[in-house]
Amino acid sequence: MFGAVDDGVQTFATESRSEDEKANEINQSIDQVTGDLKNNFNGDDEDPDGENEDTKGTGNIGNKTRDQARHIAQNLLKNGEVSMSNLESMIPSNIPNSFKPTDTITDGAKYEFTLADGQKAIIRWHSPDPVAASKYPGSASGSRWTAQIKIGNKQLKSDGTWTKNQSLNEVHIPIEGK
Repeated sequence: MFGAVDDGVQTFATESRSEDEKANEINQSIDQVTGDLKNNFNGDDEDPDGENEDTKGTGNIGNKTRDQARHIAQNLLKNGEVSMSNLESMIPSNIPNSFKPTDTITDGAKYEFTLADGQKAIIRWHSPDPVAASKYPGSASGSRWTAQIKIGNKQLKSDGTWTKNQSLNEVHIPIEGK
């Protein structure tokens, strides 16, 4: 990946072109490497043409490792919230919704699947929980739609960090606009 920059530096040092031409070539090499890095971090490198599209959206984590999936999930947070479209985009298209309504939570979704490295992922969201609202006034789960993103043995918190403590208010990530 960094060979393009090395090639540009080597060209700059050995060829007898104008300094502007040499600088432009180096800048193009840097732009190429930067693009490659962005694609790798965003998980876009495996199917750049979208020909093998098997996702509900662009952030499908089903073919990623635990660490890649966690990185993608963290990047979907915006001001401590996640959008419904970003949640749905993480889920491979062949995974069924296994949400079961309860007496207190009537609307929601739950998707469980295995990542490329064998780690388990659970992406779920639900409407406000009146039990949580009465037990924990002001809690995210009791006051609005929230999501929980569990990858491996940790859950994503609204501040973008990961925890094993599933009872924290912060693992109930508010859903943007709901």
